[in-house]
Amino acid sequence: MADETIFSVKTASLLSSVESLNGLSADRLTNFCSRILEHMTDADRDAAVFTEQEEKTLAKKLKREDVRHVVDAAMYIFEQFAYHSVAKDAVNDNLFGLGFSDDGAAAVAEAWSTSGKAYLAKVRSHSLGGPLVLTNVTYDSQLKVSDDVAGPVHEPNAILQLHLLETGATKNVAKEKVSIRFNHDQLYDFFKQIDSIQTQIDGIAGGN
Repeated sequence: MADETIFSVKTASLLSSVESLNGLSADRLTNFCSRILEHMTDADRDAAVFTEQEEKTLAKKLKREDVRHVVDAAMYIFEQFAYHSVAKDAVNDNLFGLGFSDDGAAAVAEAWSTSGKAYLAKVRSHSLGGPLVLTNVTYDSQLKVSDDVAGPVHEPNAILQLHLLETGATKNVAKEKVSIRFNHDQLYDFFKQIDSIQTQIDGIAGGN
């Protein structure tokens, strides 16, 4: 296995999701990942991947109620594969580094090999206009109500909206807006990653 992988920061939420995915059969995991990749290629990033009934079925298979957290983790993995242009022979090493079992890694790698090609093409075509730069961040907080056996559960959520502008644009108008929803644990993990990145940047700046 390679000494380094693209996942230098492994949050508790990500590792927990990987553990849940390892519990799926190989065929089900491949289908799960392929469905997510097809959604990432053809649909709105914020739209639900699975229907409400499908999520209930998945919750039983995954043995956890927060199915969308697992979906978000899978999306994150595939986004990183695309961003880093991970070579085919390095996919499994990166999955092993996240804690995927042999069968789990093989199932995810199969989905990426077949359904990931269209997503990669989309990412590459989107990147042809040049990188986007962050111009502003806005946020909103809300209380999400989810169903539970014991009754409704109120879960606080924060939505960050990233305002992005194409490099070299002359007008101060956002080229794209990306909305990201976090619960408390996800937001905490996210800021730990930001702090880690800031530490690395400070280290690079200090070395110059």
